[in-house]
Amino acid sequence: MDKSNFYYENGNNFYGIFREIPMNGANNVVGVIPEAVYTILEEDDTLPSAHKIYMNSMNEYEAAKQLVPTWDYWKEMIKASLKIRRMIEAWREEKMLKDQAEARRMLWEQASKGNVSAQKILYESKKEEQQQRQAQARAAMEDKHQQQMAEQVLGRLKVIK
Repeated sequence: MDKSNFYYENGNNFYGIFREIPMNGANNVVGVIPEAVYTILEEDDTLPSAHKIYMNSMNEYEAAKQLVPTWDYWKEMIKASLKIRRMIEAWREEKMLKDQAEARRMLWEQASKGNVSAQKILYESKKEEQQQRQAQARAAMEDKHQQQMAEQVLGRLKVIK
């Protein structure tokens, strides 16, 4: 990994490593501004895809170690840029869903081969998903009810004025 694109000439961290996320204030720095190292697109183009590297890594630590010089650099980069933080949060969610889908696929394969433990895990997860959907529906109904009550109270207050 050529570390020169991760630091300004004065040794400070350069967080403009993603082509699509320019860093504010980078033009105010005296000296050479490093070039972007990655694209955030899902596939490589003229630059390697940071998204692809992240999604194919075992976890965020492994992805960070492949993408940037150090774990501390990764943490500081996420703190320093709201745009990068939001992107990484979206990637975390996508990675979790991807990993869950892969785990479920592996369970289905084992369950179809007669593995009773896998069958039980799948059955329990389906029950849990149903309970979560029901809880979300109840919460949505409660929110709607609370909003209607607030609108009624607000309507009464307007009449009093």
